Amino acid sequence: MLELVGGLLSVTFDVFTQKLQLFRLPSLADIGGPVEGCTCIVTGPTSGIGRETASTLARRNAHVVLACRSLERGEKLRKALLEEGAKNGKTPSLEVQILDVACLDSVRKFASSWQQRPLHILVNNAGMFTMGAGRVVTKDGFEGHMGTNFLGPFLLTMLLLPCMQRTAKVSNHGHPIRVVNVSSKMHELSPGIDVRDPHFAKGRAYSSLAAYNRSKLAQVVFTAELRRRLPAESGIVTTAVHPGEVMTDVVRTLPGLMQTAYRFFMRPFCLSPAEGARGFVEYMK
Repeated sequence: MLELVGGLLSVTFDVFTQKLQLFRLPSLADIGGPVEGCTCIVTGPTSGIGRETASTLARRNAHVVLACRSLERGEKLRKALLEEGAKNGKTPSLEVQILDVACLDSVRKFASSWQQRPLHILVNNAGMFTMGAGRVVTKDGFEGHMGTNFLGPFLLTMLLLPCMQRTAKVSNHGHPIRVVNVSSKMHELSPGIDVRDPHFAKGRAYSSLAAYNRSKLAQVVFTAELRRRLPAESGIVTTAVHPGEVMTDVVRTLPGLMQTAYRFFMRPFCLSPAEGARGFVEYMK
């Protein structure tokens, strides 16, 4: 109980003071290092933090793979980024690939098609938080948050790890190969992972908040364990980065009036997607 209260106080303090804490942090354009010539996969790139991360990498001359559930939305983003680049006299290197991290067959298909390609940066950004909604399951029968936020990205990372290991051996970019997981400080509110019932399937009271927190804790534990198991000479660095409380469309599952109230009261305290993306871009140098 004391750990839960401490976590709640810590999360609340960070939410309402984050803009003050980050006041002197440079803008997104002034953060991070060169990624020219790198091949980068960004999952969930069509909105929010993912879009800002993908567009920043593209502007810095990386080859960016927009790994999306929707081909239509991916192509729309690709077109927008190409138009943005043309205004600055550049032609970004972009491609769209179908990937639904909530479906393990989709993850396997994506990874199978990648096996002979180099990979310098994997940004596991795609995720879900059905705030206030009931329990949902993925196509594979897993609780939605655990399946989307942890199991899918876990499988994707492990299947692509051999590609990153091969790339690390021949890379001449002067910086490590990166796995960047988009985490959340909300993992501090999870009391742990019930390995006997990780998917809230055995009749226990379900809450989307508890499920989200548990999935993010699993992600952080995985990141730490992967980092421990990878030898220093592998040239691969894995990191879980909390972007802060960002004003995104996370409240879309709430009733309309509650959505409006959330945006009205939280906007002064929340970061923009560009401000939230600074942490991920900073770790790519």
